[in-house]
Amino acid sequence: DSVADTLGSRLERVRTLTPEFIRMLDAQVTKVNTFFERMQSDIQALCKALRAEQEPQSVLNEVLRLERFVFLNFTGVAKALKKHDKWAGLFVREPYLVRMSELEFVASTELQQIKAELVARLGCDEVVGSSRDTTRAPTPSDKHRADIEHATQTAMVSLRGPHGTDIIGGVLTCLSKHKCQIVDFSLSRLHHDVTFGVLVHLHERSVDLFSDLAQTAQRWDGTLSFDVQDAQLKATKLATSAQYALSEAPYAQRIKYVATVLNERGLSPEFLSEWLAWLLAKKISVEQMRRLDRRTSLMCVEFRLSVPHDLGLDKVRAELIAISSAHQTDVALQPDNVFRRQKRLVVFDMDSTLIQQEVIDEIARATGIEEQVAAITERAMQGEMDFGESLAARVALLAGTPVS
Repeated sequence: DSVADTLGSRLERVRTLTPEFIRMLDAQVTKVNTFFERMQSDIQALCKALRAEQEPQSVLNEVLRLERFVFLNFTGVAKALKKHDKWAGLFVREPYLVRMSELEFVASTELQQIKAELVARLGCDEVVGSSRDTTRAPTPSDKHRADIEHATQTAMVSLRGPHGTDIIGGVLTCLSKHKCQIVDFSLSRLHHDVTFGVLVHLHERSVDLFSDLAQTAQRWDGTLSFDVQDAQLKATKLATSAQYALSEAPYAQRIKYVATVLNERGLSPEFLSEWLAWLLAKKISVEQMRRLDRRTSLMCVEFRLSVPHDLGLDKVRAELIAISSAHQTDVALQPDNVFRRQKRLVVFDMDSTLIQQEVIDEIARATGIEEQVAAITERAMQGEMDFGESLAARVALLAGTPVS
């Protein structure tokens, strides 16, 4: 088949199946909305029937279950739309979520008001109850109130587009509006194109956050993506803290290294391709790449690496030396720790390292004996003299040269 025929067949399938998918999705969303309205009405009736002396915990349990129902269904719809858009090559998800945000199960604020009243009532019971002993053992109610306060989901939000500061500001405005907790963020820029990613904790009723983010994406010509994380699959947990880092590869049992690659003639695509292929073969993840030079061509790059803890470093060194020699490119691999970051002493060669010239050659040129010195250098390079002998002979020719 020709490209035109293949494309026509593909577009015909999209034209036929996408409307059918949307109709099926609309039917399911309508069921969700109808169920939510009925359950919210039942909860309101239960609240009205509560007597002053009754414990509102059973009603609060129903509120929390309904919140989770809303959240799971909203994120389920978003993921179904994401898969559709990937298959169809369309951008249906964002406008669909904006439209869905007008439905009762997303837009309603009544459930939040009921929840706030029940939580406040639980707090009042604790203060004015018959027992005022603050040293009493925790009760199941105490545990449940703690669960309410910490009932959160974790989501990764990313917005990409050409308006850098506006995109950052738009995302942060949405997070502020919905009182999300920012756990970590990441920013990358390629000229005008910016990608701003945020890892957040959000409460069960923060589903309308996503519709606000979709509207922000439309306003700034951005592309929105988000993924709600399972409680056990959050981004990498840092040792000794409850924080999470977006910049880290999400794998356990890893050691952090930094590799610095350098070639004064420029890093070739051939070297970089072989270098990355080697990293993949060793299951080493690249977490960050940072350019260190300011030349017109790319000369020096720093890679932050996540290395499997059982990788043998002796074998690694031998293979790196082979790659380095084949491409005449320096590769320095160091543990990423405080000793690497806080440098106290730097030792290196002067000639053709700190400077591009050879100092003896420059002095010889200034004193008119450049050819004689160059002849000795050439003999040394040909193996006719060792380094010490050639150095002594060249310095001897400079005898009597004024220091200034």
